[in-house]
Parts: sequence; structure tokens; C-alpha cells
Amino acid sequence: MRPTDAYETFDEAYSYPTDRQTVIETMGETRIESPNGPGETIAETLERSGSEEFRSAQELTDVFMGTLSDQYIGRKYYDDRGDNPGDSPGDENRRPT
Repeated sequence: MRPTDAYETFDEAYSYPTDRQTVIETMGETRIESPNGPGETIAETLERSGSEEFRSAQELTDVFMGTLSDQYIGRKYYDDRGDNPGDSPGDENRRPT
């Protein structure tokens, strides 16, 4: 499953409210495609969240997207509005403020 398919998938799969354990039991082994690594399962992602119950597909999707690991994001600290750390010589120790 691609992360962008999460809302549609969760909306079709469950009636709400639903709980984290139900999602893990029914879809937990579903692998989430990653552009930067081997990917992880829905269970691995949701187990990092503190949420036990989801009132809607949107709430479940928000928690899911918010707990995806770093392999699902683009360049760390990227900012298209200015200089990016590491783009210029001498910037390797610079961090965004």
C-alpha cells in the first residue's frame, strides 16, 4: 500500500469508531511502500502511536501518516525557500533554527 492510499483504504475497510487493535489484527501485516528503504507494516507504524481509538477514517489516516518513520520523508531539513544545510561547503555542521 502507498501512504497516499491510506485514507481510501481505511475508509472502505472500517466502520467508525474503531480501535487500534482491530486495525492491527485485520491490516497489520500490510506493507507500506517506501521510496527510501524496505518499508514497514501498518502494525509497526500504529504501534508507535499513543492512540487507542479512531473516530473517523480521517483521524486514523492522520495518526498513521504522523507516525510513519523517517524513511517516508524526503530530504531532511530541506527548505525550498533558501539555503539548505549541507548544500554549501562548510555547512555540514549547520542545523536549521
